[in-house]
Amino acid sequence: MKNPTISVLYVDDEPGLLDLGKIFLEKGGQFNVDIIEDVPKALDLVKNKDYDAIISDYQMPGIDGIQFLQMIRTSGNTIPFILFTGRGREEVVIQALNEGADFYIQKGGDTAAQFAELHHQIRQAVQRRRAELSVKDLERREADIINFLPDATFAIDRCGRIITWNHAIEKMSGVPALEMLGKGDYEYALPFYGERQPILIDLIFESDDVIARRYPHIIRNGDALIGETTVARPKCGVVTLTGKASPLYNCNGEIIGAIESIRDITDRKQAEDALRESENNYRALVENVIDVIYRTDPDGTLLFATPSILSLLGYGTMDEIIGRPKALMWANPEKHNEMLAKIAKDGFVKNYEIILKRKDGTPVCISTSSHFYRDNKGTIQGIEGIFRDITQFKQIQRVLRQSEELYRVLVLHIQDGAFLMQDGILLMCNEAFAGRIGFQPGEIIGTPVTGLIAPEDCAKVLKQQQNFLAGMQLQETYEFRMLHKNGKDRVLVSLSFGTAVYQNRPAIVGTVREIV
Repeated sequence: MKNPTISVLYVDDEPGLLDLGKIFLEKGGQFNVDIIEDVPKALDLVKNKDYDAIISDYQMPGIDGIQFLQMIRTSGNTIPFILFTGRGREEVVIQALNEGADFYIQKGGDTAAQFAELHHQIRQAVQRRRAELSVKDLERREADIINFLPDATFAIDRCGRIITWNHAIEKMSGVPALEMLGKGDYEYALPFYGERQPILIDLIFESDDVIARRYPHIIRNGDALIGETTVARPKCGVVTLTGKASPLYNCNGEIIGAIESIRDITDRKQAEDALRESENNYRALVENVIDVIYRTDPDGTLLFATPSILSLLGYGTMDEIIGRPKALMWANPEKHNEMLAKIAKDGFVKNYEIILKRKDGTPVCISTSSHFYRDNKGTIQGIEGIFRDITQFKQIQRVLRQSEELYRVLVLHIQDGAFLMQDGILLMCNEAFAGRIGFQPGEIIGTPVTGLIAPEDCAKVLKQQQNFLAGMQLQETYEFRMLHKNGKDRVLVSLSFGTAVYQNRPAIVGTVREIV
């Protein structure tokens, strides 16, 4: 590849020397030389154009070559700077080198030899600077890459001194790179363990035998080591970290250090633990749920069911029941089609009663809540839902209906007023109770009983109730006046009451009889 042209700025107050230098240097096409006669104009050129090197005379009016050099270096520009000096000016040479000049050339002698030397020094200085910039660019790119990594990353040399400490590890550890770079003696362990100790990165320099014997939890993957640890950190609590360490090599393949990346996997571990717990809970639910969770294909063939189906339908093993068609499960298979039609219409069925068939052929009454399940494309794959045995519930319903009918006949037709109250609220009364004071039952149920008692007797009645609930002996009946709906009339009644339990809480039941 052809070397790029070297751009040079040549400053001298001798026009003839400038022209001569430009001719000599540009001969051969490797240089492109701009010439200028004073420093102020040269400074303007440097601001507006990138040069590879500067040649400057020393002895110039106004601003000399040393002052020009100082201005260039003070601005932060590291461009190669070559100074022309007169003979016998060694003190100028020393000062120039101290100020950052790259080379110097003494004027005089053979012109061709002088500019040939200048040509050589310029090339050498530019090549050296380009090499240095290339190294710096490489180092900067490497640093940018390291800092761009999302994982906390650091590196050490063979002496254990920190040579890299990226942004992510600054954030994780709370320690900036400026406080860590160059430090050794296990300084990198302090932010994580609170003490100086070898960590994963140090094992890179250990043999496989030592690692296997002393650190069995460390995994080797090629030349990398992987480990996981749980540490207590002041601001974060207990965290789980995973680290991966690898050796650093020089161009000869020799290990010159090591690099380690650290990742906080606390959230992942918690998620994994939560997933395991969820799976365990799901397994426990599936294995122990009383209701049957099931899934069938579109034709009603059973594909999946929880183990509770065995006792529901009288089978011994899941192999006996899984794969059974609807004709062997449904007492009336046509009812399955009716349920399909209802699901197709409404999207689901809820508490839908069906009759399934046990293994011995006997029917079992089931309540199901079911819906279609679909694949990722929305195609119906079958039905899934819950079966609940309601055989006993249906029997209880029948008994309850009979009991309620008897209760209704008894309560609604007795002559005395009957009531149930809890926490001072009337929960139930019959027509005889409400009618005595001009109400219908629905008008006073749910209201405070104090509103039904004549104000002058209210305190006495409440006192009797409090004594009764406190377990004090009371007379079997006592008299008080109830307040009529019109708010004026009083109805004298005789009250008898006792305790009851309603919805697992104490309540008072009683009767009132009008005293004429």
